[in-house]
Amino acid sequence: MPENLKVGIDNLTKQAPTMVVFLLLVGLFLYYQEREKARGDLIARNRVEVCHRVQEDSIEAIKKLTEAMQLQAIAFNELSVRLEKVVE
Repeated sequence: MPENLKVGIDNLTKQAPTMVVFLLLVGLFLYYQEREKARGDLIARNRVEVCHRVQEDSIEAIKKLTEAMQLQAIAFNELSVRLEKVVE
């Protein structure tokens, strides 16, 4: 084997553990970033679902209030008619 090739192989074997650790760290960092992104997406999805439930509940409450106000308006109209009859 030529001397240059032996030196190159020796340098490579000396650097191999460092390179493996570096690649492992980079891989773990990329994995961590991907997990954080997935967790952030899940949190955002949950917030949207909660917002939609609150909107649905609000719509139902407004519908019930509208019905109650209509009934109250009818009752006040009847009361007004009766009061007019009493006054006459």
